[in-house]
Amino acid sequence: MPASAVEQNRIALPPGYTREGDLYVFKGEQPAAPPAAKAAGESRQQGLPGLEGLAKSPYGTPDDGAGGTLFSAKKLTQDDVEEESRRKAASSIQSKVDAEYLAAVEAGDMETAQRMVDEAAKAAGIATEPNVADVFVIEESGGRWFINRVSTPVGVRNKGKPFPTRDAAEARAVEMMPDEIKRWRLDSSRREREAARAALQRNSDVDDIAELNMPVDRDPVDGGDMAAMPGDVENRVVWGVKRGQDILPNALDQIGVEGDNPNVRGLHVGDPDYWRKRLNKDYGRSGGRTINIRIAEGDRLVTDRQYMTDPDTGEKADAAVLLTARKVLKYGLDWVFDGETFKEDLAPSRKVVTGETGAVSTPATAGRVGSSPTGASKSL
Repeated sequence: MPASAVEQNRIALPPGYTREGDLYVFKGEQPAAPPAAKAAGESRQQGLPGLEGLAKSPYGTPDDGAGGTLFSAKKLTQDDVEEESRRKAASSIQSKVDAEYLAAVEAGDMETAQRMVDEAAKAAGIATEPNVADVFVIEESGGRWFINRVSTPVGVRNKGKPFPTRDAAEARAVEMMPDEIKRWRLDSSRREREAARAALQRNSDVDDIAELNMPVDRDPVDGGDMAAMPGDVENRVVWGVKRGQDILPNALDQIGVEGDNPNVRGLHVGDPDYWRKRLNKDYGRSGGRTINIRIAEGDRLVTDRQYMTDPDTGEKADAAVLLTARKVLKYGLDWVFDGETFKEDLAPSRKVVTGETGAVSTPATAGRVGSSPTGASKSL
């Protein structure tokens, strides 16, 4: 049948006709939609639940007050039903807990309120300071009462000092808690630092140089329990350095560090009080000032090979070398004078200072001054 005639005369063709080019061709009637699909379609059009078990679409819900609520044809699984039940139960429990917490606060019962906070934190996996019940268990044996650690196996409990009553044992356990909390804080701090150290961004160039030298106890990677971390500071004594200037760390061959890598530089750091007195005595330098250098990720701390022991006392003072990939230490960001606060929004400085001598120089020549004096003492 000509398509032009159909369209000009607006002829309503029966089902089965399909346009092909300039003609409408009869292809046969289309099969009817299955009852379930039809019912689902009607449900979507009418905004009614329709079929039991159909999952709601994100475009609407029966109780949102919006017209034309949609439903998807995804069947709800048993896991979906159980998850929804858990969500509703958790919401109900949380509402009850919130009400109880507010009631405790309004009543001035801060002990109950704190206990609820601690319980919620523990349930969420957040570490909280232990209480008596977390550390000790009070048990009776042979008519006497004993304080046992929770971690002590049952078979070896009740071997310590006996108490005549449970109240006496509990009172003593409470007295012991400050030391337990102090120990817990130290252990927690150690664990946090270990986790932070494991997540540190490393610099392979700096690490390669550090491997050729001996790390000090506060080295961020191979140091002890209280090793330095990014954000911690190291001290250094300087002369002629002014606020706002930048400091260029030294090339490795200027500070006696084993290894050679142009991408790694270093600065001597250590006890500023000792080095101020030592350098004043050896070289007549007075008026030195202490600066704080902030450790960055990738930095390492190794032994100062140029310094052995104090020539007067024979004792070794605190001296180390800070290895870093930073070419310039920016004032306010990387270093400040002792007593100042680090800031990150200071304007760029116009001058730079050599790491070793404190003499003002241009960026092209800074950091190329000769190495520090050898022997027992040196320029810090």
